[in-house]
Amino acid sequence: MSWGPFLFLLWKGWTYLDKSLTLIFFSCSSTSLVQKFFFLFSDPPSPPKIVGYEEGTPIKAGDFQRFTCVAIGGNPLATLRWFKRDREVRAITSISGSGVFSELVLRADASDNGAVYRCEATNSATEKPLVTKIKLTVHFPPSSVTIKITPSRPRAGELVSILCDSGSSNPESTLHWWRNGEVYKGYDSEVSNAIYGGKSTHSKIDFNAYAKDDEAIFTCQATNNVLQRSVHDSVTLRVFYKPEFLVASLEKFDVVEGETLVVNLTARANPPVTSYSWRKGLVSPIPSSPLRGVGEDKINLRVTSRGPLLEIKDSRREDAGQYECEATNSEGTGQTIIVVNVLYPAAVTTVTRSAALGEGENATFECAAIGNPMGSDVINWRREGFDLVHKTQIKLEYGRAYLTVVNVTRQDTGVFECVAYNGIGSEAVAKAHLIVKCEL
Repeated sequence: MSWGPFLFLLWKGWTYLDKSLTLIFFSCSSTSLVQKFFFLFSDPPSPPKIVGYEEGTPIKAGDFQRFTCVAIGGNPLATLRWFKRDREVRAITSISGSGVFSELVLRADASDNGAVYRCEATNSATEKPLVTKIKLTVHFPPSSVTIKITPSRPRAGELVSILCDSGSSNPESTLHWWRNGEVYKGYDSEVSNAIYGGKSTHSKIDFNAYAKDDEAIFTCQATNNVLQRSVHDSVTLRVFYKPEFLVASLEKFDVVEGETLVVNLTARANPPVTSYSWRKGLVSPIPSSPLRGVGEDKINLRVTSRGPLLEIKDSRREDAGQYECEATNSEGTGQTIIVVNVLYPAAVTTVTRSAALGEGENATFECAAIGNPMGSDVINWRREGFDLVHKTQIKLEYGRAYLTVVNVTRQDTGVFECVAYNGIGSEAVAKAHLIVKCEL
């Protein structure tokens, strides 16, 4: 037999095939031969589409997002694959009717911002994959902030720069500063491109550092205002400076005569103080040991120093005066002066012992006293049962008191007392005798 007509019929029939058919059967027969043919037809799917996300719509970092890739038709049905850049990612594929669906679920993070996800559809009829793509927009906060101090070991008086850099953020973050918990103002910020298509924010504060700035805590916070999420970091500034005393120069320290005075002049410094020295006035060093001499000749000293401590035992009036303390470290030496004030009871030094006058005259008595403290109210006059208000005139001065008995009579004869009291110890009393002479 000849196959020519049959082949012609076959190819002619091909032009009318229904493309929805996947398998066509042909049969050719003659009286002596029957030949059967089977043909399997393939057809590419329609281009894939991604649904579930519109490009440019921001996704919050940490949120879940679903994307579905759909390919309709094709013989055989398409195989769908997802890629992030050039790395394949896993997805769940399902078939419904003549369509294939591949669902990708991801939890967005910073690396997804600007990332291109593509879906590829292939079957035996495609020479190369059919591709569709989406580009994601992800809003993400800064992951961290870093703070750097320059120079790292500043000395008092040097210019210090503290720089804060935020991690990448989309949109850009805002920086804020605090110093020891209080808002710090007066700084500028700038922005630069950063990883994952985000922005890094930079801020710097400059100032001259001094001892008061040592151990100050500076905090920088970066906030993504869209997401309302922040990160912060803190740094403690160390400033190197010579010793400084906490007490004011010429500060006064009181001690009652006979009692013990201990003064602590611990200085602050960085690095710490290595040595202290004391002296009274500008010439007399204060020993650091309470004992002086050798063997049986050792004597106990009343005034000694021990590091930042000055100790005066059984204090006396001659211990009063100025004392200088010096503290030293590797940055230098600091000095301060204090005043020791020895308090002691008032004592009458002079008094008019007696006065003899005729009736009608004025009698004047003077009383002087010493003491510490001393004021115009320390000395006064008294006489029990006597009308001092109407019969006398009293004049008070610093360290002195004057009593004038006006127009004396015989009834005024008696003893007046000069009383000195300054709040320390007990009253000091001296007697003054008024004698009014009688005319015979």
